Amino acid sequence: MLPITISEIVRSTEGTLVVGDPQGIASNGLSINSKNIQPGVIFLAIRGEKFDGHNFVNECLANGADTLILSKTPQNLNINLFNLKGVVQVKDTRRALGDLAKYYRHKHGKGTRVVGISGSSGKTSVKEMTAQILALAGKTLSSPGNFNNEIGCPLAVLNLTDEHQYAVFEFGSSALGEVRRLAEIVRPDIAVVTNIFLEHTETFGTIDQIAEGESEIFSALAANGTAILPRDDAQFNFLKSKVPSSAKITSFGFSDNASVRITHFSAWPGPTKFRIVHQDDSGAVLSQIDCTLPVIGRVNALNAAAACAVAFSLDVDPRHIQKALAEYRPPGMRFQTLHFDNGLIVVNDSYNANPGSMRAAIDGFVESYPDRRRILVLGDMLELGEISRREHYELGKYVSQKPVDKIILYGSQSKLTFEGAKDSLMSEDNLSYCATEDVLVSEVESLLSPENVIFFKASRGMHLEKVVQGILEKHATIA
Repeated sequence: MLPITISEIVRSTEGTLVVGDPQGIASNGLSINSKNIQPGVIFLAIRGEKFDGHNFVNECLANGADTLILSKTPQNLNINLFNLKGVVQVKDTRRALGDLAKYYRHKHGKGTRVVGISGSSGKTSVKEMTAQILALAGKTLSSPGNFNNEIGCPLAVLNLTDEHQYAVFEFGSSALGEVRRLAEIVRPDIAVVTNIFLEHTETFGTIDQIAEGESEIFSALAANGTAILPRDDAQFNFLKSKVPSSAKITSFGFSDNASVRITHFSAWPGPTKFRIVHQDDSGAVLSQIDCTLPVIGRVNALNAAAACAVAFSLDVDPRHIQKALAEYRPPGMRFQTLHFDNGLIVVNDSYNANPGSMRAAIDGFVESYPDRRRILVLGDMLELGEISRREHYELGKYVSQKPVDKIILYGSQSKLTFEGAKDSLMSEDNLSYCATEDVLVSEVESLLSPENVIFFKASRGMHLEKVVQGILEKHATIA
């Protein structure tokens, strides 16, 4: 974070200066974590479900914080006026963080080409692919990990400097209005929607409401910016209708009509290979790139195509695209492929799941390993609300038709997936429901054979990664 005056903090957050010099300069960044405080840092106290940052203010002051942004003043506040530059009180520190980042983004990075990414799934993968491509073309900032919510995204924006040529930010959401808020903060030059699936329906609502929410990314798209849309998605035309008339529209997908089209896709034998064809609105080919990607599935080819669309929009050298994709390494628990010394393969995609991403991931897994015994370990898809029972049952019917050798199900909702598969006449010899984690671990341990490939996927709250970690701790992998 570049230096900022106390008066700028007060104005941007609509706060009140409790004590301090308005012309004082905070110059060593901002933190919401009391454990990360260094001398000269701004401490912004966030109240969460388990912790309230206001309870750690004195600890932060002792560690060198010289500026505080608070929504309440602790009674035992131990202020040393000689070391303190300012205490700013605001109504809501979460809101204040976003307002400060919005002001900071307006002030800095005027020469930076900024990319925002929304969508139901694949956001982090597209962000990572895009950032790795752009990093070969110039200094690039990207939001770390999955810093994609009302706290993480603003914190990532505050890392922007005038030296960055590119910046890539991810917008997560679970309700209407959330993407709009993040878009207002980031103000992207290029706005990507990865796809529209049923997700967070407990809070988001219907598929149409999800599409509406994800399309909010276009609300703050820069004048003459670029919108990048999923051409194969059922919501493509709706998304297109939400793009400002001043913006350019680019699409990606397997469709012949996609601006960035995937052809010659090959899943087996690995690695994943495909050709990217960049064409204009008339279908004339502008360029072609043969790509190799070390992660499985058509869904990841689509993620790569979205990243390519960004790169083409920024006139990035195609050689950078090829190199970055060939060397791409997925974020943790996203199609992470583990090869064990006995020949076993484990694919860990347990970071998250919704009905659409679950189907796409399973399809990619099945297509990539036709020469092995394929085993699915699936857990609950959370936050689906009233459609949860139906979607889990329908998933069972879906997977029962797939050429897999064993399906293991875990979680209260996944009992319905078990019922759906059984009602679709899948043999119970190939189908297991595990009521407890111990039973799940035992079932998986019995299948760690050289000829097997095991695929793990569920919502994050199911913690399937713990089972994968258990395998790693007991069995050696090949580097």
